[in-house]
Amino acid sequence: MRDLPIGGRPVVLWRKRLWRCRAPACRVRTWTEQAAAIRPRVVLTERARAEACRRVGKDAHAVAAVARDLGVGWATIMRAVAEHGTQLVDDPTRLDGVAALGLDETPSTKATRLAPTRYVTGLVDLEQGRLLDVVADCTRAAVERWLHARTPDWLAQVGMVALDPWCGDASALATALGHARLVVDHFHAIKLANTVVTRSVGGPSRPPLDIGAARAIRCTAS
Repeated sequence: MRDLPIGGRPVVLWRKRLWRCRAPACRVRTWTEQAAAIRPRVVLTERARAEACRRVGKDAHAVAAVARDLGVGWATIMRAVAEHGTQLVDDPTRLDGVAALGLDETPSTKATRLAPTRYVTGLVDLEQGRLLDVVADCTRAAVERWLHARTPDWLAQVGMVALDPWCGDASALATALGHARLVVDHFHAIKLANTVVTRSVGGPSRPPLDIGAARAIRCTAS
């Protein structure tokens, strides 16, 4: 049984013993020692499983690195992440308190001979610096489905949305978050400014997407 590492080395906390009854009338025949902090037929203690989920999910450590630190296999860590992480994702209070929402698309898999590049859209809480969700694709329909799953009270508390100026998801915000102020995130605002400065050298640039309330984007980056 593995527990949290000490001094960078895996720790074997407990070797469970197997007991056998030789009485012919015994219905159980064999059994193992049990403890409240250790589930049957597992190799990690409950606190080690929770720590593995925290490191992979919150600290973004590689699964292989966590498995090496705990002295177990890759699949053992992923089972702990899936079990403990599912409870966190399904927590109804996980999305509470979002006043500033951020959206941006990211390629999840590179293009191959048989398949194109696939994208996902990440949604983050800008004030608290936490990832809220990741939805498949970067289309308007994908974002609309996520927003429509939120309650009217949740949508009403969002006062600002930051996004990529060329983001195809922007049109999905018009209905659900039409009251919110739409802004360009700092990274893309500076990129836009640099594009304007070097336009005469690099040729015409692509204009920002028309997104209704944010159709006139004032860029003050130096």
